[in-house]
Amino acid sequence: MKPVVTGLLDLVQLPGPHRHVEYTLTPLGLSMIGVLDALCAWGEEHWDDLLEARDPSAAP
Repeated sequence: MKPVVTGLLDLVQLPGPHRHVEYTLTPLGLSMIGVLDALCAWGEEHWDDLLEARDPSAAP
């Protein structure tokens, strides 16, 4: 089957009796890994601050 290109991900629908798809990052998607790593590091560094800043009446 022909892949469907979304810009960040390539999606390939595989033939067979059961629907199965595979996703892979495009070069553009791969270029975001450094940004996502930095975002994760920021979240880990500020996790306690984020928890303290939460509104206690907000739904979990």
